[in-house]
Amino acid sequence: MAMAWADIAPFVLGGAGAVALLSIGLSRRSRRIAESLALLKGVRFLLSDTPDAAIDELARAASLNPNDSHPAMETYFALGNLYRRKGDLERAIRLHQNLLLRPGLPPEIKREAQLELSIDLQRAGLLGRAAESFEAFLAQAPTHKGALTMLRDVHIEGREYERAAEVQIRAIQAGHGGEAILGHLLAAAAALVCACVRSVAQAPEPPACACAAPATAQPSMPTGST
Repeated sequence: MAMAWADIAPFVLGGAGAVALLSIGLSRRSRRIAESLALLKGVRFLLSDTPDAAIDELARAASLNPNDSHPAMETYFALGNLYRRKGDLERAIRLHQNLLLRPGLPPEIKREAQLELSIDLQRAGLLGRAAESFEAFLAQAPTHKGALTMLRDVHIEGREYERAAEVQIRAIQAGHGGEAILGHLLAAAAALVCACVRSVAQAPEPPACACAAPATAQPSMPTGST
């Protein structure tokens, strides 16, 4: 007697489901293998000092694993560092900004992305945005020595010596030392104020840039200072 469809349907559908699951599993495995190969190629190109090829392979690896796993995030950070190394700061900034916009990222990944973005902005000469970004990072890691040092340097580059001194005080309070650096910054801030007062006193009308930092106000930092 012929078997009814109702009798064989569970077996047919079950077999089809098993085939589909196997296909999905093989596809995921194939993607993981391709991602690993791309990462290995990227590292090899990086070691051979061919950053363009390394960027291509790391970008390919990132596209094969677009989730928020730790290996995927490390791939993105490596790619961002390569962009910065090549001077492609616009792409580095965009990459790290996009990471920060991702919902549900672990706090430590967000902190790292914030710090990397801050460095990108500083290298690009966007000092105001860099200072804001470093402060956003330090709000989560207030004693981070590297971030405090780089924020201080951002203010020095912008000739905001009083703000640089305030950051150096925070570094000292965090136990990182640097009292001699603080002395140089306070001296530069005082010289800037004196120059500003002289400029205003000597001018018939206060010029619009009366308080701009003169070149002579650049502090002389101790050798090897951090």
